[in-house]
Amino acid sequence: MEAFIAGESAAFLDECCSQLVQQWSIFNPGELASTFALLWNARSPTWQGGTDELLTTLIGPHGGFDHCRLERLKMFCGTGGALVRSFRNSVLIECDLSRLDLRKSRFGGAWLESASFEGSDLTGVDFSDASLLDVDFTGAVLSDANFHSIDGGLSLRFAGVEYTKERALGLLASRGAIVPPVDAIYIAMAHPHYEIAKKIARRVCEGGASQYLGLTQRGASAKDPAAAVRFVDTLVSIGYAVFDKSGSARTVELTVAGRTPLRRLAEEDGLDEALVGYFSSGKRT
Repeated sequence: MEAFIAGESAAFLDECCSQLVQQWSIFNPGELASTFALLWNARSPTWQGGTDELLTTLIGPHGGFDHCRLERLKMFCGTGGALVRSFRNSVLIECDLSRLDLRKSRFGGAWLESASFEGSDLTGVDFSDASLLDVDFTGAVLSDANFHSIDGGLSLRFAGVEYTKERALGLLASRGAIVPPVDAIYIAMAHPHYEIAKKIARRVCEGGASQYLGLTQRGASAKDPAAAVRFVDTLVSIGYAVFDKSGSARTVELTVAGRTPLRRLAEEDGLDEALVGYFSSGKRT
């Protein structure tokens, strides 16, 4: 059917689109979703305007996708831009909604499977009661996006890394989204310097004095020595570690106050309130 539609004249496609616009406002959009997909795939490759402009020619200026099932559609076309539509209680499987301004779209109650929002602006978008399975949010703007009543079995991808359940909620929270209550350790796990901090905590918990240069320039710390230095300085400033000198080598030692908090961090058992500030700062990637 797609090959047949693609081979038709522009006039024929225009007439089909005109008919679909009329039907979309009268009938249940869910029953017309397959027709929409055929026409979208026929027109989007050569469309030169914005994404929402093409949608207007197909489903009208106010048409939405509530209760629709859409599969393997690439929604970015032409110049992209804003996509102002409702996808409430829809089923989106392997759909690509990347690089779009979706700030006024709604996905409450939607089933999203293997979908991509890579690089899209999702500021304030409603995902309440949605189910997310293998959804890519790499580079997406998530400030104030509402995931408060999201299905707890969610799984996300970000920069090629998979996040599930609490770790997924922590990732969303770390990007500024609204999520159900989640332990601060899961938010810390999404921080770019988390592995550095965890390994420093593990090392100083082993007992005895640790060489400052070893803590800040070797192992995981070699990836970002400046971040390692900031974490060690944080530990000293809050009284969880102290500097000492052994000959010419500067060393770091664990304090009594730091034993439990750093052990919990090293074992990923929780995050002490005094350490939350470190994981709330720094550049997000």
